[in-house]
Amino acid sequence: HTIPMIYNSFLYITLFPFLFLLLHAIKKEAIKKYFLLAISYALYYYYNQSLAAILLVVTLISYTSALLIERNKGKERTNSTSNNRSKLIVYLGALLTTLPLLFYKYTDFILTEVLYMDSLSSHHTLIVPLGISFFTFQALSYLFDVYRDKYQAEHHLPTYMLYISFFPSITAGPINRYDALRCQLSQLVRPNYQQLANGAKMIVWGMFLKTVIADRLLLYVNPVLDGYMQHSGSELLAASVLYSIQLYTDFAGYSLIAIGSASMLGIRLQQNFHNPYFAHSVTDFWHRWHISLSQWLRDYIYIPIGGNRCSKGRTYLNIIITFLISGIWHGANWTFILWGVLHGFFQVMEKMLSFTKESRNTEHKVRQRMRRGISILINFLLINFLWIFFRMPSVGDAFHVIGKIFTEQDMNFWVFEKFILLFILMVFAKDLIVEVTPGQNPFHHPKLWVRWCTYVVVTTSIFLFGVFDSGQFIYAGF
Repeated sequence: HTIPMIYNSFLYITLFPFLFLLLHAIKKEAIKKYFLLAISYALYYYYNQSLAAILLVVTLISYTSALLIERNKGKERTNSTSNNRSKLIVYLGALLTTLPLLFYKYTDFILTEVLYMDSLSSHHTLIVPLGISFFTFQALSYLFDVYRDKYQAEHHLPTYMLYISFFPSITAGPINRYDALRCQLSQLVRPNYQQLANGAKMIVWGMFLKTVIADRLLLYVNPVLDGYMQHSGSELLAASVLYSIQLYTDFAGYSLIAIGSASMLGIRLQQNFHNPYFAHSVTDFWHRWHISLSQWLRDYIYIPIGGNRCSKGRTYLNIIITFLISGIWHGANWTFILWGVLHGFFQVMEKMLSFTKESRNTEHKVRQRMRRGISILINFLLINFLWIFFRMPSVGDAFHVIGKIFTEQDMNFWVFEKFILLFILMVFAKDLIVEVTPGQNPFHHPKLWVRWCTYVVVTTSIFLFGVFDSGQFIYAGF
Protein backbone atom coordinates (compact mmCIF):
# COMPACT_ATOMS: atom_id res chain seq x y z
CA HIS A 1 0.00 0.00 0.00
CA THR A 2 1.12 3.56 -0.64
CA ILE A 3 -0.15 6.77 0.93
CA PRO A 4 -0.44 9.23 -1.97
CA MET A 5 0.85 12.76 -2.27
CA ILE A 6 -1.83 14.20 -4.54
CA TYR A 7 -0.68 17.08 -6.74
CA ASN A 8 -4.02 17.11 -8.57
CA SER A 9 -5.87 18.23 -5.44
CA PHE A 10 -7.29 21.57 -4.38
CA LEU A 11 -4.89 21.41 -1.41
CA TYR A 12 -1.86 21.53 -3.70
CA ILE A 13 -3.44 24.12 -6.02
CA THR A 14 -4.02 26.46 -3.09
CA LEU A 15 -0.83 25.61 -1.17
CA PHE A 16 1.70 25.94 -3.98
CA PRO A 17 1.02 29.64 -4.79
CA PHE A 18 1.40 30.43 -1.08
CA LEU A 19 4.74 28.56 -0.91
CA PHE A 20 5.83 30.22 -4.15
CA LEU A 21 5.15 33.73 -2.85
CA LEU A 22 6.70 33.01 0.53
CA LEU A 23 9.86 31.58 -1.04
CA HIS A 24 10.32 34.58 -3.33
CA ALA A 25 9.78 36.97 -0.44
CA ILE A 26 12.93 35.54 1.19
CA LYS A 27 16.01 37.54 0.18
CA LYS A 28 18.87 35.43 1.57
CA GLU A 29 19.82 32.42 -0.56
CA ALA A 30 20.80 30.26 2.43
CA ILE A 31 17.43 30.81 4.10
CA LYS A 32 15.67 29.97 0.81
CA LYS A 33 17.45 26.60 0.70
CA TYR A 34 16.54 25.73 4.29
CA PHE A 35 12.97 26.86 3.70
CA LEU A 36 12.64 24.68 0.59
CA LEU A 37 14.20 21.75 2.45
CA ALA A 38 11.81 22.21 5.38
CA ILE A 39 8.80 22.36 3.05
CA SER A 40 9.94 19.21 1.21
CA TYR A 41 10.28 17.23 4.43
CA ALA A 42 7.08 18.70 5.89
CA LEU A 43 5.06 17.63 2.85
CA TYR A 44 6.66 14.21 2.84
CA TYR A 45 5.96 13.80 6.57
CA TYR A 46 2.36 14.99 6.11
CA TYR A 47 1.66 12.15 3.68
CA ASN A 48 4.00 9.49 5.12
CA GLN A 49 4.23 10.24 8.86
CA SER A 50 6.77 7.84 10.42
CA LEU A 51 8.00 6.64 7.02
CA ALA A 52 9.76 9.97 6.51
CA ALA A 53 12.54 8.37 8.54
CA ILE A 54 13.24 6.04 5.60
CA LEU A 55 13.88 9.04 3.35
CA LEU A 56 16.32 10.45 5.91
CA VAL A 57 18.09 7.10 6.39
CA VAL A 58 18.62 6.57 2.64
CA THR A 59 19.88 10.16 2.37
CA LEU A 60 22.38 9.81 5.23
CA ILE A 61 23.69 6.42 4.05
CA SER A 62 24.39 7.60 0.49
CA TYR A 63 25.79 10.93 1.69
CA THR A 64 28.20 9.28 4.16
CA SER A 65 29.20 6.55 1.68
CA ALA A 66 30.13 9.14 -0.94
CA LEU A 67 32.29 11.04 1.56
CA LEU A 68 34.07 7.81 2.52
CA ILE A 69 34.66 6.98 -1.16
CA GLU A 70 36.12 10.42 -1.81
CA ARG A 71 38.38 10.24 1.25
CA ASN A 72 39.57 6.74 0.36
CA LYS A 73 40.28 7.71 -3.26
CA GLY A 74 42.60 10.42 -1.95
CA LYS A 75 44.55 7.75 -0.08
CA GLU A 76 44.59 5.45 -3.12
CA ARG A 77 46.60 8.00 -5.08
CA THR A 78 49.45 7.60 -2.62
CA ASN A 79 48.90 4.06 -1.37
CA SER A 80 48.37 1.30 -3.93
CA THR A 81 47.41 -1.25 -1.25
CA SER A 82 43.98 0.41 -0.72
CA ASN A 83 42.81 0.13 -4.33
CA ASN A 84 39.87 -2.12 -3.51
CA ARG A 85 38.51 -0.18 -0.55
CA SER A 86 36.53 2.31 -2.65
CA LYS A 87 34.94 -0.54 -4.56
CA LEU A 88 34.00 -2.23 -1.29
CA ILE A 89 32.55 1.03 0.07
CA VAL A 90 30.45 1.71 -3.04
CA TYR A 91 29.10 -1.86 -3.05
CA LEU A 92 28.27 -1.73 0.66
CA GLY A 93 26.82 1.78 0.37
CA ALA A 94 24.68 0.78 -2.63
CA LEU A 95 23.42 -2.31 -0.75
CA LEU A 96 22.50 -0.33 2.36
CA THR A 97 20.88 2.40 0.26
CA THR A 98 18.79 -0.19 -1.59
CA LEU A 99 17.79 -2.29 1.45
CA PRO A 100 14.69 -0.21 2.38
CA LEU A 101 13.46 -0.46 -1.23
CA LEU A 102 14.04 -4.22 -1.27
CA PHE A 103 12.30 -4.68 2.08
CA TYR A 104 9.20 -2.57 1.48
CA LYS A 105 8.57 -3.47 -2.16
CA TYR A 106 9.83 -7.02 -2.57
CA THR A 107 9.57 -8.82 0.80
CA ASP A 108 6.10 -10.22 0.13
CA PHE A 109 7.01 -11.28 -3.42
CA ILE A 110 10.13 -13.12 -2.24
CA LEU A 111 8.29 -14.79 0.64
CA THR A 112 5.27 -15.94 -1.38
CA GLU A 113 6.62 -16.49 -4.90
CA VAL A 114 10.20 -17.62 -4.22
CA LEU A 115 10.15 -19.16 -0.73
CA TYR A 116 6.44 -20.16 -0.77
CA MET A 117 5.86 -18.76 2.71
CA ASP A 118 3.14 -16.56 4.21
CA SER A 119 3.36 -12.93 3.18
CA LEU A 120 4.47 -10.35 5.71
CA SER A 121 1.42 -8.19 4.94
CA SER A 122 -0.87 -10.99 6.12
CA HIS A 123 0.40 -10.33 9.65
CA HIS A 124 1.37 -6.64 9.47
CA THR A 125 0.20 -3.68 7.42
CA LEU A 126 3.13 -2.90 5.13
CA ILE A 127 2.96 0.62 3.69
CA VAL A 128 5.50 1.43 0.99
CA PRO A 129 7.23 4.80 1.57
CA LEU A 130 6.13 7.35 -1.00
CA GLY A 131 8.43 7.59 -4.03
CA ILE A 132 10.95 5.14 -2.58
CA SER A 133 11.99 3.81 -6.00
CA PHE A 134 12.63 7.32 -7.28
CA PHE A 135 14.67 8.75 -4.42
CA THR A 136 16.61 5.47 -4.07
CA PHE A 137 17.65 5.64 -7.73
CA GLN A 138 18.69 9.27 -7.26
CA ALA A 139 20.85 8.30 -4.27
CA LEU A 140 22.40 5.39 -6.19
CA SER A 141 23.25 7.54 -9.22
CA TYR A 142 24.97 10.05 -6.94
CA LEU A 143 26.93 7.30 -5.21
CA PHE A 144 28.07 5.71 -8.50
CA ASP A 145 28.99 9.08 -10.03
CA VAL A 146 31.21 10.00 -7.07
CA TYR A 147 32.87 6.57 -7.31
CA ARG A 148 33.51 7.15 -11.03
CA ASP A 149 35.04 10.60 -10.29
CA LYS A 150 32.34 12.31 -12.35
CA TYR A 151 32.20 14.98 -9.66
CA GLN A 152 33.27 15.47 -6.05
CA ALA A 153 31.09 14.42 -3.15
CA GLU A 154 28.78 17.05 -1.69
CA HIS A 155 30.02 18.15 1.75
CA HIS A 156 27.06 20.39 2.57
CA LEU A 157 24.43 18.00 3.95
CA PRO A 158 21.37 20.31 3.57
CA THR A 159 22.11 20.74 -0.17
CA TYR A 160 22.26 16.98 -0.66
CA MET A 161 19.13 16.45 1.46
CA LEU A 162 17.26 18.91 -0.75
CA TYR A 163 18.44 17.03 -3.87
CA ILE A 164 16.94 13.78 -2.55
CA SER A 165 13.74 15.23 -1.05
CA PHE A 166 12.85 18.06 -3.50
CA PHE A 167 9.06 17.93 -3.21
CA PRO A 168 7.88 18.44 -6.82
CA SER A 169 9.71 15.35 -8.10
CA ILE A 170 9.97 13.01 -5.10
CA THR A 171 6.64 11.26 -5.72
CA ALA A 172 7.19 9.99 -9.27
CA GLY A 173 10.22 11.68 -10.76
CA PRO A 174 11.80 12.72 -12.98
CA ILE A 175 14.76 10.78 -11.58
CA ASN A 176 17.19 13.66 -11.13
CA ARG A 177 20.98 13.59 -11.50
CA TYR A 178 23.06 15.48 -9.00
CA ASP A 179 25.37 17.09 -11.58
CA ALA A 180 22.30 18.63 -13.24
CA LEU A 181 20.97 20.09 -9.97
CA ARG A 182 24.13 20.75 -7.97
CA CYS A 183 24.68 24.36 -9.03
CA GLN A 184 20.96 25.14 -8.97
CA LEU A 185 20.56 23.86 -5.40
CA SER A 186 23.79 25.42 -4.16
CA GLN A 187 22.72 28.88 -5.29
CA LEU A 188 18.96 29.24 -5.60
CA VAL A 189 18.23 32.07 -8.02
CA ARG A 190 15.05 33.99 -8.67
CA PRO A 191 13.28 32.56 -11.74
CA ASN A 192 12.93 34.86 -14.73
CA TYR A 193 9.68 35.61 -16.53
CA GLN A 194 10.22 32.84 -19.08
CA GLN A 195 10.67 30.21 -16.35
CA LEU A 196 7.55 31.41 -14.55
CA ALA A 197 5.45 31.46 -17.72
CA ASN A 198 6.67 28.08 -18.95
CA GLY A 199 6.18 26.57 -15.49
CA ALA A 200 2.59 27.82 -15.29
CA LYS A 201 1.83 26.44 -18.76
CA MET A 202 3.23 23.02 -17.86
CA ILE A 203 1.22 22.89 -14.63
CA VAL A 204 -2.01 23.81 -16.47
CA TRP A 205 -1.45 21.23 -19.23
CA GLY A 206 -0.44 18.61 -16.65
CA MET A 207 -3.63 19.28 -14.67
CA PHE A 208 -5.65 18.94 -17.88
CA LEU A 209 -4.05 15.58 -18.71
CA LYS A 210 -4.61 14.24 -15.19
CA THR A 211 -7.98 15.62 -14.11
CA VAL A 212 -9.87 15.89 -17.40
CA ILE A 213 -8.62 12.75 -19.16
CA ALA A 214 -6.78 10.27 -16.91
CA ASP A 215 -9.18 10.36 -13.96
CA ARG A 216 -12.27 10.22 -16.18
CA LEU A 217 -10.89 7.30 -18.17
CA LEU A 218 -10.24 5.53 -14.86
CA LEU A 219 -14.02 5.47 -14.28
CA TYR A 220 -14.43 3.34 -17.42
CA VAL A 221 -11.18 1.38 -17.54
CA ASN A 222 -11.17 -0.03 -14.00
CA PRO A 223 -14.68 -1.60 -14.01
CA VAL A 224 -14.10 -3.20 -17.43
CA LEU A 225 -10.59 -4.61 -16.85
CA ASP A 226 -11.27 -5.60 -13.23
CA GLY A 227 -14.43 -7.45 -14.30
CA TYR A 228 -13.07 -8.66 -17.64
CA MET A 229 -14.95 -11.99 -17.47
CA GLN A 230 -18.26 -10.11 -17.87
CA HIS A 231 -17.16 -8.10 -20.93
CA SER A 232 -16.72 -8.87 -24.61
CA GLY A 233 -13.43 -8.79 -26.49
CA SER A 234 -14.43 -5.52 -28.15
CA GLU A 235 -15.06 -3.82 -24.81
CA LEU A 236 -11.76 -5.16 -23.50
CA LEU A 237 -9.91 -3.88 -26.56
CA ALA A 238 -11.45 -0.44 -26.09
CA ALA A 239 -10.61 -0.51 -22.39
CA SER A 240 -7.00 -1.54 -23.09
CA VAL A 241 -6.54 1.33 -25.56
CA LEU A 242 -8.10 3.76 -23.12
CA TYR A 243 -5.83 2.41 -20.38
CA SER A 244 -2.80 3.15 -22.56
CA ILE A 245 -4.07 6.70 -22.90
CA GLN A 246 -4.93 6.91 -19.18
CA LEU A 247 -1.45 5.78 -18.17
CA TYR A 248 0.19 8.28 -20.51
CA THR A 249 -1.95 11.25 -19.51
CA ASP A 250 -1.62 10.32 -15.82
CA PHE A 251 2.17 9.99 -15.74
CA ALA A 252 2.93 12.72 -18.28
CA GLY A 253 0.51 14.96 -16.39
CA TYR A 254 2.38 14.38 -13.14
CA SER A 255 5.76 14.98 -14.80
CA LEU A 256 4.57 18.28 -16.25
CA ILE A 257 3.19 19.44 -12.88
CA ALA A 258 6.48 18.48 -11.20
CA ILE A 259 8.70 20.12 -13.83
CA GLY A 260 6.43 23.18 -14.00
CA SER A 261 6.39 23.61 -10.21
CA ALA A 262 10.18 23.33 -10.10
CA SER A 263 10.50 25.86 -12.94
CA MET A 264 8.43 28.39 -11.00
CA LEU A 265 10.81 27.87 -8.07
CA GLY A 266 13.79 28.57 -10.33
CA ILE A 267 14.93 24.94 -10.77
CA ARG A 268 15.16 23.18 -14.14
CA LEU A 269 14.26 19.48 -14.22
CA GLN A 270 14.76 17.35 -17.29
CA GLN A 271 11.98 16.49 -19.73
CA ASN A 272 10.44 13.10 -18.96
CA PHE A 273 8.19 12.52 -22.00
CA HIS A 274 8.41 13.31 -25.69
CA ASN A 275 5.30 12.19 -27.60
CA PRO A 276 5.85 8.47 -26.81
CA TYR A 277 2.89 7.21 -28.83
CA PHE A 278 4.43 8.65 -31.98
CA ALA A 279 7.39 6.29 -31.60
CA HIS A 280 8.04 4.08 -34.63
CA SER A 281 9.62 1.21 -32.66
CA VAL A 282 9.85 -0.14 -29.12
CA THR A 283 13.42 1.17 -28.94
CA ASP A 284 12.22 4.60 -30.02
CA PHE A 285 9.40 4.39 -27.46
CA TRP A 286 11.94 4.09 -24.64
CA HIS A 287 13.73 7.16 -25.93
CA ARG A 288 10.46 9.05 -25.39
CA TRP A 289 8.74 7.40 -22.39
CA HIS A 290 9.96 8.00 -18.82
CA ILE A 291 13.18 9.40 -20.27
CA SER A 292 14.87 9.85 -16.89
CA LEU A 293 14.40 6.14 -16.05
CA SER A 294 15.55 5.03 -19.52
CA GLN A 295 18.72 7.09 -19.20
CA TRP A 296 19.31 5.80 -15.64
CA LEU A 297 19.04 2.18 -16.81
CA ARG A 298 21.37 2.93 -19.75
CA ASP A 299 24.05 4.62 -17.63
CA TYR A 300 24.00 2.42 -14.52
CA ILE A 301 22.88 -0.99 -15.80
CA TYR A 302 23.25 -1.41 -19.57
CA ILE A 303 26.65 0.25 -20.08
CA PRO A 304 28.33 -1.20 -16.95
CA ILE A 305 27.41 -4.79 -17.94
CA GLY A 306 28.90 -4.24 -21.40
CA GLY A 307 26.32 -2.33 -23.42
CA ASN A 308 26.92 -2.77 -27.14
CA ARG A 309 30.71 -2.94 -26.77
CA CYS A 310 30.69 -6.72 -27.09
CA SER A 311 29.39 -9.48 -29.34
CA LYS A 312 25.89 -9.28 -30.78
CA GLY A 313 24.68 -12.13 -28.61
CA ARG A 314 26.00 -10.52 -25.45
CA THR A 315 24.55 -7.14 -26.50
CA TYR A 316 21.13 -8.74 -26.92
CA LEU A 317 21.46 -10.38 -23.49
CA ASN A 318 22.43 -7.01 -21.98
CA ILE A 319 19.23 -5.47 -23.36
CA ILE A 320 17.12 -8.29 -21.89
CA ILE A 321 18.82 -7.95 -18.48
CA THR A 322 18.35 -4.17 -18.48
CA PHE A 323 14.63 -4.38 -19.16
CA LEU A 324 14.22 -7.29 -16.77
CA ILE A 325 15.52 -4.91 -14.09
CA SER A 326 13.15 -2.23 -15.43
CA GLY A 327 10.25 -4.64 -14.93
CA ILE A 328 11.38 -5.54 -11.40
CA TRP A 329 11.76 -1.84 -10.56
CA HIS A 330 8.15 -1.20 -11.56
CA GLY A 331 6.74 -3.74 -9.17
CA ALA A 332 7.07 -7.07 -7.34
CA ASN A 333 4.85 -9.15 -9.59
CA TRP A 334 5.42 -11.64 -12.41
CA THR A 335 3.35 -9.35 -14.64
CA PHE A 336 5.95 -6.57 -14.39
CA ILE A 337 8.80 -9.02 -14.88
CA LEU A 338 7.21 -10.45 -18.04
CA TRP A 339 6.35 -6.93 -19.23
CA GLY A 340 9.99 -5.86 -18.87
CA VAL A 341 11.38 -8.99 -20.54
CA LEU A 342 8.96 -8.61 -23.48
CA HIS A 343 10.07 -5.00 -23.99
CA GLY A 344 13.66 -6.20 -24.05
CA PHE A 345 12.79 -9.09 -26.39
CA PHE A 346 11.08 -6.83 -28.94
CA GLN A 347 14.02 -4.43 -28.91
CA VAL A 348 16.36 -7.34 -29.58
CA MET A 349 14.13 -8.43 -32.48
CA GLU A 350 14.17 -4.89 -33.88
CA LYS A 351 17.96 -4.84 -33.81
CA MET A 352 18.21 -8.28 -35.39
CA LEU A 353 15.81 -7.29 -38.19
CA SER A 354 17.12 -3.68 -38.47
CA PHE A 355 13.66 -2.26 -37.75
CA THR A 356 15.14 0.69 -35.87
CA LYS A 357 16.98 2.03 -38.93
CA GLU A 358 15.42 5.03 -40.63
CA SER A 359 14.35 4.80 -44.25
CA ARG A 360 16.82 5.80 -46.95
CA ASN A 361 17.06 9.46 -47.91
CA THR A 362 16.44 8.49 -51.54
CA GLU A 363 12.97 7.13 -50.69
CA HIS A 364 10.06 9.28 -51.89
CA LYS A 365 8.74 11.55 -49.11
CA VAL A 366 5.14 10.39 -49.44
CA ARG A 367 6.18 6.73 -49.21
CA GLN A 368 8.49 7.55 -46.32
CA ARG A 369 5.66 9.23 -44.40
CA MET A 370 3.27 6.36 -45.11
CA ARG A 371 5.79 3.83 -43.92
CA ARG A 372 6.48 5.82 -40.77
CA GLY A 373 2.74 6.22 -40.11
CA ILE A 374 2.19 2.48 -40.41
CA SER A 375 5.19 1.82 -38.13
CA ILE A 376 3.76 4.21 -35.51
CA LEU A 377 0.34 2.51 -35.62
CA ILE A 378 1.78 -1.01 -35.37
CA ASN A 379 4.09 0.05 -32.55
CA PHE A 380 1.22 1.67 -30.64
CA LEU A 381 -0.82 -1.53 -30.87
CA LEU A 382 2.17 -3.57 -29.66
CA ILE A 383 2.82 -1.23 -26.73
CA ASN A 384 -0.91 -1.31 -25.97
CA PHE A 385 -0.94 -5.11 -25.65
CA LEU A 386 2.16 -5.01 -23.48
CA TRP A 387 0.39 -2.55 -21.17
CA ILE A 388 -2.19 -5.27 -20.51
CA PHE A 389 0.47 -7.27 -18.65
CA PHE A 390 1.40 -4.07 -16.80
CA ARG A 391 -2.22 -3.47 -15.74
CA MET A 392 -3.61 -6.88 -14.85
CA PRO A 393 -3.03 -8.45 -11.40
CA SER A 394 -1.63 -11.73 -12.76
CA VAL A 395 -0.09 -13.15 -15.92
CA GLY A 396 -3.07 -15.49 -16.27
CA ASP A 397 -5.51 -12.58 -16.15
CA ALA A 398 -3.51 -10.75 -18.81
CA PHE A 399 -3.57 -13.75 -21.16
CA HIS A 400 -7.31 -14.18 -20.55
CA VAL A 401 -7.93 -10.56 -21.55
CA ILE A 402 -5.79 -10.88 -24.68
CA GLY A 403 -7.47 -14.17 -25.55
CA LYS A 404 -10.94 -12.61 -25.29
CA ILE A 405 -9.85 -9.66 -27.43
CA PHE A 406 -8.90 -12.02 -30.27
CA THR A 407 -11.78 -14.49 -29.92
CA GLU A 408 -14.88 -12.67 -28.62
CA GLN A 409 -15.37 -9.65 -30.87
CA ASP A 410 -18.88 -8.21 -31.11
CA MET A 411 -17.78 -4.77 -32.48
CA ASN A 412 -19.32 -3.03 -29.45
CA PHE A 413 -16.71 -0.34 -28.73
CA TRP A 414 -18.86 1.51 -26.22
CA VAL A 415 -17.44 4.54 -24.36
CA PHE A 416 -19.39 5.84 -21.38
CA GLU A 417 -18.79 9.57 -22.03
CA LYS A 418 -18.44 10.54 -25.69
CA PHE A 419 -17.01 13.99 -24.96
CA ILE A 420 -13.85 12.40 -23.53
CA LEU A 421 -12.95 11.40 -27.09
CA LEU A 422 -12.73 15.09 -28.03
CA PHE A 423 -10.25 15.73 -25.22
CA ILE A 424 -8.18 12.70 -26.23
CA LEU A 425 -8.15 14.03 -29.79
CA MET A 426 -6.90 17.38 -28.43
CA VAL A 427 -3.96 15.64 -26.71
CA PHE A 428 -2.92 13.67 -29.77
CA ALA A 429 -3.36 16.73 -31.99
CA LYS A 430 -1.05 18.74 -29.74
CA ASP A 431 1.52 15.91 -29.62
CA LEU A 432 1.38 15.63 -33.42
CA ILE A 433 1.96 19.36 -33.83
CA VAL A 434 4.92 19.24 -31.45
CA GLU A 435 6.24 16.15 -33.25
CA VAL A 436 6.02 17.61 -36.78
CA THR A 437 6.35 21.39 -36.26
CA PRO A 438 7.56 22.17 -32.71
CA GLY A 439 7.43 25.91 -33.39
CA GLN A 440 3.64 25.69 -33.75
CA ASN A 441 3.07 24.33 -30.23
CA PRO A 442 -0.23 26.03 -29.25
CA PHE A 443 1.15 26.92 -25.80
CA HIS A 444 4.13 28.69 -27.39
CA HIS A 445 2.63 29.70 -30.72
CA PRO A 446 4.06 32.90 -32.27
CA LYS A 447 0.53 34.32 -32.59
CA LEU A 448 -0.85 35.75 -29.35
CA TRP A 449 -4.50 34.89 -30.07
CA VAL A 450 -3.63 31.19 -30.57
CA ARG A 451 -1.82 31.04 -27.24
CA TRP A 452 -4.64 32.74 -25.34
CA CYS A 453 -7.32 30.59 -26.98
CA THR A 454 -5.32 27.55 -25.82
CA TYR A 455 -5.04 28.88 -22.26
CA VAL A 456 -8.77 29.65 -22.04
CA VAL A 457 -9.95 26.34 -23.53
CA VAL A 458 -7.63 24.19 -21.39
CA THR A 459 -8.26 26.09 -18.14
CA THR A 460 -12.04 26.14 -18.67
CA SER A 461 -12.01 22.40 -19.39
CA ILE A 462 -10.19 21.75 -16.10
CA PHE A 463 -12.80 23.63 -14.06
CA LEU A 464 -15.79 22.22 -15.95
CA PHE A 465 -14.71 18.60 -16.48
CA GLY A 466 -11.79 18.02 -14.12
CA VAL A 467 -12.02 15.29 -11.48
CA PHE A 468 -10.14 16.50 -8.38
CA ASP A 469 -8.92 14.48 -5.40
CA SER A 470 -10.01 11.26 -7.12
CA GLY A 471 -6.80 9.40 -6.39
CA GLN A 472 -3.06 9.31 -6.63
CA PHE A 473 -0.97 9.31 -9.78
CA ILE A 474 -0.43 5.76 -11.02
CA TYR A 475 3.37 5.95 -10.93
CA ALA A 476 3.33 7.18 -7.32
CA GLY A 477 2.85 3.52 -6.48
CA PHE A 478 6.29 2.69 -7.84
